[in-house]
Amino acid sequence: MIFLGFLFLPLSPAFAQEGQAIAVLGRLTTEGAECQTLRTTDGKNTLFSLLGTFVGFPSGLPVIVYGTIVELSSCQAGTTIFVQSISDSSPLRPRS
Repeated sequence: MIFLGFLFLPLSPAFAQEGQAIAVLGRLTTEGAECQTLRTTDGKNTLFSLLGTFVGFPSGLPVIVYGTIVELSSCQAGTTIFVQSISDSSPLRPRS
């Protein structure tokens, strides 16, 4: 499925290639030793590590991540994505 010029994952990470642009929908977790991680919410529960600079996104938050696949990184868990953008995907987010 193509989504705004990105390959929408979760597909099997085995299909992901270095430099491939993707979008992943999931929930942030604390499973990574070196990097923030995300688990997909599609029933496959695929683990991704996230590289990049982003703040204000706590673990447990449902998000959509746009980025590119990175084959070699300091992250030690799952398939690594270099994050180009990240957005809260909560349907009803309380306003502060």
